[in-house]
Amino acid sequence: MDRDIVLIPPDASVEEAFYLTAGRSSAYLVGTPNRIDGTVSQWRLTHAYRRARQGGVPVISIASRLSTHAHADQPL
Repeated sequence: MDRDIVLIPPDASVEEAFYLTAGRSSAYLVGTPNRIDGTVSQWRLTHAYRRARQGGVPVISIASRLSTHAHADQPL
């Protein structure tokens, strides 16, 4: 089974991301094919674009950043 996953480039503007996603899902990954930098919800995109007028800022600036977790016995 395949899923159509929308990956928003981190340097894309909020406006570009808003139109790229066009309400296709409730949340999206932000990053590149080799690295995931964060997530952004459709609500956050809509709010940033329509209400806060942040259309020109990079989408990574409004994304929730992913954190890395390592157990004490996990080799780095």
